[in-house]
Amino acid sequence: MGLVIITNCQAEYSKYEIEVTQVNPVTITYKKHPQPSDEAMYQACQEWNLTAEQVREFFMLSKHYKESPYNLFYQLPCSITGELQLEDQTWQFTIDAGATGKWQNTNTVLYFGCTDNNCEPLVLMMPDNMNP
Repeated sequence: MGLVIITNCQAEYSKYEIEVTQVNPVTITYKKHPQPSDEAMYQACQEWNLTAEQVREFFMLSKHYKESPYNLFYQLPCSITGELQLEDQTWQFTIDAGATGKWQNTNTVLYFGCTDNNCEPLVLMMPDNMNP
């Protein structure tokens, strides 16, 4: 994977270079097969994927939150995980299909959320002030 530079990220980590080193396939968190009313979301989750460049773009466009922005974004049953390097540190990342993200290493968790319209092709559901 090539070096990825985050330049427009609203987080204080924007001045650093990151390298996305691993992107895993989508994880779907339904405990059992979804109900018929959830079938469309289940199908969308199965088809959702991101490249390393798209992961970089998501975090570039995202805002850093001091704590989880859980109540500001939809909670969907799928996420994409992987690994990135920031300076000399390795971080595990998660991007949830509802436009939230997280970086985690041994000592720290960083929370992100994307409200930028350019995130729309990268996730399954954008925030809309919780007006479905």
